[in-house]
Amino acid sequence: MLHSRFQSVPRAFSQHFWTRRDRKTKQVELDETYERNNISYFSQFWNEFINSMREEDLISDRDRDFLLIPYSSTDVSVIQWPVFLLACKIPIAVDMAKDYKKNDDDLYKKIRSDEYMFSAVIECYETLKDIIMKLLLDEEDRQAIRSICTKVERCIREETFVKEFKMSSLPLLIEKLEKFLTLLQSEDGKLKSEIVYALQDIVEVIILDVMVDGYLFLQTPQQWQRFVNIDTSFSHNRSVMGKVIRIHLLLTVKESAINVPQNVEARRRITFFANSLFMNMPNAPKVRDMLSISIAQCECTVNSGDKDLEGYDVKCGMWMQTHHCCSPTRHSFVLTPYYREDVLFSNDELNMENEDGISILFYLTKIYPDEWANLHERLKSENLEEDKELICQWASYRGQTLYRTALSEGYSHKNKKLLEGAQAMADLKFTYVVSCQLYGSQKKHSALRVAYIDETEETENGKSQKVWYSVLVKGGDKYDEEIYRIKLPGPPTRIGEGKPESLNHAIIFTRGEALQTRHMNQENYYEESFKMRNVLEEFRKAHSGQRKPTILGIREHIFTTSVSSLAWFMSNQKTSFVTIDQRIMANPLRVRFHYGRADIFDRIFHITRGGVSKASRTINLDDDIFAGFNSTLRQGFITHHEYIQVGKGYDPSMKQISCVDARVAKGNGEQTLSRDVYRLGQQFDFYRMLSLYFTTVGFYFSSMITVLIVYLFLYGRLYMVLSGVDKEILQSPNIHQSKALEEALATQSVVQFGLLLVLPMVMEICLEKGFRIALGDFIIMQLQLASVFFTFQLGTKAHYYGRTLLHGGSKYRPSGRGVVVFHAKFADNYRMYSRMDDWTDWKRWMGNRGGIGISADKSWESWWDEENEHMKYSNIRGKIIEIILAFRFFMYQYGIVYHMDITHRNKDLLVFGLSWAVLIVILIVLKMVSLARRRLRTDFRLTFLILKALLFLSFLSVLTLLFAVYGLTTSDLLAAIIAFMPTGWAIILIAQVCRLSLKRFKLWDSVKELSRAYEYTMGFIIFLPIAILSWIPYVSELQTRLLFNQAFCRGIQISKLLSGEKDTYKSD
Repeated sequence: MLHSRFQSVPRAFSQHFWTRRDRKTKQVELDETYERNNISYFSQFWNEFINSMREEDLISDRDRDFLLIPYSSTDVSVIQWPVFLLACKIPIAVDMAKDYKKNDDDLYKKIRSDEYMFSAVIECYETLKDIIMKLLLDEEDRQAIRSICTKVERCIREETFVKEFKMSSLPLLIEKLEKFLTLLQSEDGKLKSEIVYALQDIVEVIILDVMVDGYLFLQTPQQWQRFVNIDTSFSHNRSVMGKVIRIHLLLTVKESAINVPQNVEARRRITFFANSLFMNMPNAPKVRDMLSISIAQCECTVNSGDKDLEGYDVKCGMWMQTHHCCSPTRHSFVLTPYYREDVLFSNDELNMENEDGISILFYLTKIYPDEWANLHERLKSENLEEDKELICQWASYRGQTLYRTALSEGYSHKNKKLLEGAQAMADLKFTYVVSCQLYGSQKKHSALRVAYIDETEETENGKSQKVWYSVLVKGGDKYDEEIYRIKLPGPPTRIGEGKPESLNHAIIFTRGEALQTRHMNQENYYEESFKMRNVLEEFRKAHSGQRKPTILGIREHIFTTSVSSLAWFMSNQKTSFVTIDQRIMANPLRVRFHYGRADIFDRIFHITRGGVSKASRTINLDDDIFAGFNSTLRQGFITHHEYIQVGKGYDPSMKQISCVDARVAKGNGEQTLSRDVYRLGQQFDFYRMLSLYFTTVGFYFSSMITVLIVYLFLYGRLYMVLSGVDKEILQSPNIHQSKALEEALATQSVVQFGLLLVLPMVMEICLEKGFRIALGDFIIMQLQLASVFFTFQLGTKAHYYGRTLLHGGSKYRPSGRGVVVFHAKFADNYRMYSRMDDWTDWKRWMGNRGGIGISADKSWESWWDEENEHMKYSNIRGKIIEIILAFRFFMYQYGIVYHMDITHRNKDLLVFGLSWAVLIVILIVLKMVSLARRRLRTDFRLTFLILKALLFLSFLSVLTLLFAVYGLTTSDLLAAIIAFMPTGWAIILIAQVCRLSLKRFKLWDSVKELSRAYEYTMGFIIFLPIAILSWIPYVSELQTRLLFNQAFCRGIQISKLLSGEKDTYKSD
């Protein structure tokens, strides 16, 4: 598509971005001079765009040469298109002409019918003439070349070219020219003689083989041997060498360049930018007239070392040099909130191997092999591993690091310099700030220019007290240079949520009329930053007759698609949300809000109405969307724009994905309880209110209802089986033929929920890439069990949403944004989903005692207390509902005990009471054993062993009596276990609600031990099938191919081979 439409791209670019172009009529716009001006202006941007991708190692040197557009030159009379459009045109023209024996007019028409071929032929001839003339030093040699060229041009004018030149000799001439151009590209000065021989061969072929009357040019038999005095110094001239490389490509490339560039990401960026030029986009004003923008990006305890920060500090410091400068009318500002994420991968982090021998660097080189090769090519180094700093930067640019974000933010500054041609105007229009919460303890990184909260101790009236300041600093040569220091009434990040408080305290340092919020895992692209002037013009026009916008929504591209199948699922889901969903939510539904994206705020509107972020503790856990609520409630207008995009990273591992889902679900729970949603619902009309419901809290409420209905359905089926109704249905022919009942009892609908969640992303892929690709992706997702994953995700969202509604107390769950190549231990997954030796690690975690200062990942007790902490602050309503929900587990015991053989079909309620008596006796015995172990195991070990033996014999005696006298069977024992296990879990759930009362009666430790026993049982049940499957051949490989992409599979296999070689070496 790019090949077919590229000819119209420069014109579209000039219409949107060229502020100095005059408004021409359509007739003038078709003029070739006007077209050349468009291409000349477009080439400045295009070449910078291509060079930026080369600096990012997305394309190779060859791809760059194919894509670059030569700057306008008077030496060539035709428009010079990039090589990828002209590739193979010269070989085709030569093949067409070598056997041609008709008149010139027909040959000219055939070549002229293909504009790209015609341009390639003319450019090749004129550029070769220019190169040879610059190469020759003797005037006689130049005159000989002019004579040949004069004859060629005269024959073309007189249409006698086919008669005066032998077309069959053109392939030989092309072969000599290819050799000549190859020698010119060599940097070896010893090849001068070979260049002379090649040039003489060219002249000889032209005179003797190509020209019919070439003998007339031979004044002497050695005429063609005169070209010996040449100047090879122009090889250092970049302009001339660019021409040499370009003409060499035109002559040598014999296949289509339709796959240039080969990198998928580079191709996607070029295609999207070209397509966006034909979208409904406002024309850009001059830089001095554009609305100023502050780009806010939030979150600072740095994980990397001092060395790692140096590369980043320089960049950030450069962009903030002119923060204090302010245009008298407008100003541009970038603000980045940042907390504990990685700034730059350290060398140790990159080379740390997991249990399979895979390091982050090894993984990235296998995921991006072409980009790793491009890095080698760019640096012209075979031992790249020795340059650790460049490797860290290369790897960090392919992860979710602040380095990636900060580096990409410089493109806005660079573009304004390119547009205006002046450093001062670019500095006035663009500044970039990183807002750090904890930089006060990181002041040693002197080059980092940030806004941070500084906590100091000051003495007042003889007493020392803590004082908090909001500080803006810039890096100096030796020390920090404070620009502003503003005293705060208290510690904001302790009063409210961290990220919104970090944003709010730094907003005072921004300037301008617009403010863009950007997360630290978002990436700006060079070509997209060029559109900032255009998108800011949206603030100046009314949309659909409404008021002017207060928030401009921007499309996102998810760049973490190639990590694993889980990341691919989430990427497709998020892509559909940030594109088709938000597009519809903005128009026609008009219920789009702010979702933590790179949206652009009307700074004046929001800073006078409470800011761009709500920071109240707990209730504003999802602070971003409350900014949208606030804007809409105050008569704001929110739009969404598809012609500009930013990159966005999402967490790639199962644990990180679930943490994000839990955080968002809890945030939606708090939104449900907030006044903002209530007020919006009251002010909207009926249809807009429904749109608000289903696009915000309604989705999570419906998910919770869906999960509850599934539970009701399953418990209903359980009741039918235990009560005998199911058996009656199967035996009754009338009921058995009821289709309605058959459909109501169908269980496959439980699995179909996950299938429904896949449909929106299939629609988005269909719109973006076509129906065939969407169908293929849908089939692949089903083969990779995407429906199972989304069904599981639905349960996760419903669980945390329901818990927040019942008990409140939501809190931020950090997910981490690293590259996931390390094995997630069983204990980690158990902590996350229960409600290297994996087994050994889990047993150690289960056995460790908890207490003050012991984290949840070190001890089961600490984790259990943390998971049940919400019950401490729950109200009476939440506790009562929790107890009622726990009663459902008693259904198992109530239904199963009546089916045991020992009851002899007795349906009396006494049977259920006896089962409770048996359960209470078992719990008392277990409690006695626990007390005896604690008191007698150390000092009275023999007494403890005797007590255990007596209890065991008593158990055998009772069991024998029940088997012999009362008719107990083996199936009854299994049924009793199945009945009593859910009852015990219900007792634990109720005990958690009554925690304070049980502690008063000193029964809480017993509940904790019973919970530990249940956790041991569940862990064993979960681990058992994993252990069994691990013994079956090929299961591990099948799992790998299901869960990870092909590149990661290849990496794992290679690492095993390397590991085997290392082991062999060590054993020798």
